[in-house]
Amino acid sequence: MKNAGLMSFLGAVLPVCSLMSTAQVVHGQGCVLSEDCSDNLIGSKWDTAATNPSSYQCVEQNGRLEFPALTENLGGQLFAGVISNGWKINMLKDWMVSVEYYLDFNSPTYGDTGLGFVVAFDFDTAQPTQFTGYSLSGGIENYGFSDYPFEAVRFWQGGTSTLQSLAYRSYTQSTVYVWYDADSDCISHSDIPGLAAVTVCGLRNLSGLTTAHLGMIGYSFGLVPATPGSQSWGDNFCLMYGELVGESVGACCMGDGCIQTLVDECAGNWLGVGTTCDLNGTGCVVCESDLDSNGQVDGADLTIILSQWGCTSGACSADLNDDGLVDGADLTIILASWGACDL
Repeated sequence: MKNAGLMSFLGAVLPVCSLMSTAQVVHGQGCVLSEDCSDNLIGSKWDTAATNPSSYQCVEQNGRLEFPALTENLGGQLFAGVISNGWKINMLKDWMVSVEYYLDFNSPTYGDTGLGFVVAFDFDTAQPTQFTGYSLSGGIENYGFSDYPFEAVRFWQGGTSTLQSLAYRSYTQSTVYVWYDADSDCISHSDIPGLAAVTVCGLRNLSGLTTAHLGMIGYSFGLVPATPGSQSWGDNFCLMYGELVGESVGACCMGDGCIQTLVDECAGNWLGVGTTCDLNGTGCVVCESDLDSNGQVDGADLTIILSQWGCTSGACSADLNDDGLVDGADLTIILASWGACDL
């Protein structure tokens, strides 16, 4: 394995779930941001990048993100992928992502090829290999002995990488989970949440920036036979939780919850680009009467009121006027706000 350039841009373990509390998953919405590749079009949320698109590409086809080689890569370094456009992840907050992937490459004659998930503090689509950040990759290499299917973590600074972990990969298809703990500045991954997690720390030490692009890439290095897209693909990217920032990001209100996301990712009430989830400022209006957070004040909320009637424990969710008792005053509030929450 080499340490510089794209040489082993070990790629593929694509991300979404974590060991962290499932309570952090978005209210009423499975992903803060998702990509299921169902429309076979790389949409506005991604930029494409490639060192030589006439030789190696990243395309949406067959309902997934494929990485077909159009010519044999005889001694070159080829990179192709997608990187976040108009949005980044806030590296001062916890986040978690998952991606399904498949890799069954032709055997390299002398080199390696694979897929990867990247966290890039800086990214230039004109120089896609010259970034600073993190890569989690999987692939296959052969440097004159035998094929070695691998899974690896690397830190990158200006295109030069340092290997953080390397393991033998025994499977072809899986879903990988990647999660970041902002307090410890540690990033972890596992194909089975909670089991055999690989953790590396010090990611923010690589850059003075506090936001980062997320992306999915394919790469090829050395004497690598041409690979059709059906042999390497990613699918079902999901940012399960985390705070997005960027020129395309705004607040999305859902019941009594709120997330920062993109307009076409909002399953609730979109407040517009540049808005925030600050409940004390320009953010969502909390609908306190919607006790079950379904976006409506209706019979289900009335049932909750009646089931807690007379409650004086101090922890009664139906005590809407906070007087320490669930009674007729709270019922009046429910009836006065009957219908859709005013978000």
